[in-house]
Formats: sequence, structure tokens, C-alpha cells
Amino acid sequence: MSKKKKLLPMDKWINKPIHSSPDLTLDKKRMNRYQKQFDKYGYSDVETWNLFSNIANFTLPRLKRFKLIVNGYPPDLSEKKWEDIIDEMIFALNYAANCDDIDTDNNSKTKEQLAEYHKRVENGFQLFAKYFMHLWW
Repeated sequence: MSKKKKLLPMDKWINKPIHSSPDLTLDKKRMNRYQKQFDKYGYSDVETWNLFSNIANFTLPRLKRFKLIVNGYPPDLSEKKWEDIIDEMIFALNYAANCDDIDTDNNSKTKEQLAEYHKRVENGFQLFAKYFMHLWW
């Protein structure tokens, strides 16, 4: 007989609270509904609320590890260019995973610096989409 998996505590579902978040207080009825979803699907609806952050938190450590162990690169790139592209992907995912903290840190930056920063984040996500199918070794 297999042991039933239990839902992770709420603070594990949502990585960092966001000021505009919906009310996520867990009454017994809601917790039971989430547990049933988790048992059936391996995740619950609460994980989809801040999906970009959950995806980034899943992908970021794996992409960092990938960079360390990868033993090749796309045929149209040099090894150095591929490493630079992966670094930009990591930069973008780090932003998505930690955007609340980063936005707070960015309060001291000028509009031009913030625009450049967000342009780099956007570029990292475009590179992630473009080279997504090259993330293997």
C-alpha cells in the first residue's frame, strides 16, 4: 500500500507573497479541495495563481546546473556565445523567480537604468523561447 502524499505547506506553494495577492487564508474546506486536486493532478489550483514564478523557480536551478554540465552547443553558435545566451536566460528567470525582491531593490535606479534592466529581462526570455529545444545534452 502506497503512502498518500500530503500537500506542501502554503509557504511552499507560493514562493513569496505579493501585495496584490488574493486572500489565500486556508480554511478546512479550501484545504481539502486543494488536497484532492494535489492527489489527483500532483498540483493544486493555488500553484497556478502565480504560475510564472512557479515555472521560473522550477527552471532556474536546473538551468544553472545545465550550464555547468552541458557538453555541447547549437551548431550555429560558439561555446562562448552559448554560455552567454544561457547566462541571459538565467538572468531573466532569476527576475521572474524573485521579482518582488528585485523590484524593491530597483527603487534606487533611474528610469533609464530600469528600462535597460527590463530590456535585458525581455531579451533573456526571448532567448529562452528561441533556444528552448536546444536545452539538452
